[in-house]
Amino acid sequence: MLPFEYFIIRPPIIRAPSKLARQKTMKSLSFPFKKKIKFSFIVISYNMSREIHRTLTSLKRGYQWGIEDIEYEVLVVDNGSKPALAPSDIRQFGENFKLISIAPDEASPSPAKALNTGAKKARGEYLCLMIDGAHLLTPGIIHYANLATKIYRQPIITPHYFFIGPGQQSVTTSGGYNQEKEDELLRRIQWPRDGYKLFEIGEIIGEANRDWLMEKFECNCFFINKNTFFKHGMVNEAFNLPGGGLVNLELYKRMIEKSNTTVVGLIGEGTFHQVHGGDTTNSSGKERAKKLKTYHAEYFNITGESYMRPKTNTQYLGHTPNIAAIKDAINKT
Repeated sequence: MLPFEYFIIRPPIIRAPSKLARQKTMKSLSFPFKKKIKFSFIVISYNMSREIHRTLTSLKRGYQWGIEDIEYEVLVVDNGSKPALAPSDIRQFGENFKLISIAPDEASPSPAKALNTGAKKARGEYLCLMIDGAHLLTPGIIHYANLATKIYRQPIITPHYFFIGPGQQSVTTSGGYNQEKEDELLRRIQWPRDGYKLFEIGEIIGEANRDWLMEKFECNCFFINKNTFFKHGMVNEAFNLPGGGLVNLELYKRMIEKSNTTVVGLIGEGTFHQVHGGDTTNSSGKERAKKLKTYHAEYFNITGESYMRPKTNTQYLGHTPNIAAIKDAINKT
């Protein structure tokens, strides 16, 4: 009898992993190195080839600053334009720019369906809904939107809305302001060399109580968590008037009131509306009053209530890149 115990250890039988197991392993190993898309911009275009080119320029890397580590995509939804945008028109701005085309015979006069079409194809954690693709962005919007998502949990982020030109476009267009004069203003500030010079040629939307802390009623660069957007009903496609009527106001109000999340207003950043014959913006007087009456009637028929601005407890984030120009854009009369 041996003075100690001993064990016989047999080597394990090692079988080669199956092909499916190998594929799963490689996928799991490669996943951490793939950057997630943070923002999906949904930009609606309809018969605005002049304006959309500038809008997309303002979304390019190089124009937008402080975004080296941020992945984002820009989905341009052509809502039945004649002539239609071509994929090459969009790809020239970068590999993250893509075109989604809706044929004229399938397009709605309202941009509601087009927004939802883009949102369904979006891969980003956050959507940025641009119902009107004629807006130029200032260069820090993506940077500060990203910063807001790090400070607050799933915030709604709302830059201010400005007009390009000497005043409210519903007034200035009736007085002779047009695309040619706007082109001259943009040449004068040498845009897009310094995007913050837009404040020198713009005016904030609204006719009274205009300042950075004013409560908004809509936003044309509306950042919202994608899950929140789908959870609370997306864009209401029942709004089918040309231009959408009050669809953007209803979306803004519903998402803010139902999501119960933090609303973050950006200071020192904004979107600037180019004149392009928009359904409401470029009408005035009796014509404008008649359209607004129709819009409010549609809103009541769909929601069962008259429109009231949402009340929010807004937090603010931003900077003052050009104090004099910003002050002038706010205080013009």
